[in-house]
Amino acid sequence: MWKAGAVLGLDGSVCRRLLTNARLTQLYLVIWTRFGSKHMLQKEDGDIMEGSLFKVVHPAATEAEITALESRFHFHMPQDIWQFYLKHNGGIFPPNTQLDPESCKLRYFYSVGQQFEKYIPTIDQLLEWQEKDDMIPMYYIPFCADEADDSYYVRVDEKGYGKIYYLVDILDNPNIDGVGLIAESFTDFLAQIEVPTPKGR
Repeated sequence: MWKAGAVLGLDGSVCRRLLTNARLTQLYLVIWTRFGSKHMLQKEDGDIMEGSLFKVVHPAATEAEITALESRFHFHMPQDIWQFYLKHNGGIFPPNTQLDPESCKLRYFYSVGQQFEKYIPTIDQLLEWQEKDDMIPMYYIPFCADEADDSYYVRVDEKGYGKIYYLVDILDNPNIDGVGLIAESFTDFLAQIEVPTPKGR
């Protein structure tokens, strides 16, 4: 297994330093999403590269699509997720991709605006259902699903802005402070993802 943070050949201590330094984190994200590695998601010209994080990667979202989502549901997407979606509008993970050995396998990132597969809802659709159900606060924005079809969410209110949560844990234990927290940021979440090592590597 290799971690997304290893695409640049960085060891764990270096990745931890990157993730605790805001300027280095921003640089890491730009490099991670734009430049040369066989595990990169896309080339600079937008073409999909072999051995990417996703088995199937969708074309980039537009700024208009992201802004429309924000305006419709009255929130501001954290910058690292915004930049990610401007490169690849969701995608499907290879089998056996996960955050850690104890977690469910990850299945896909939801897309913004466009629905690329009939069985994968968009973030827009999920927020519509969320608004109607009135069970999950609207400051939780879903972006990723696991094999159980449970979602990971980024929080967009002032108290927890940019933090990543697994809502199943919160719904099961609503009165425990900090429950369900998976990562301090989307960038941190990406660095935790483990995907199967490509054969021959």
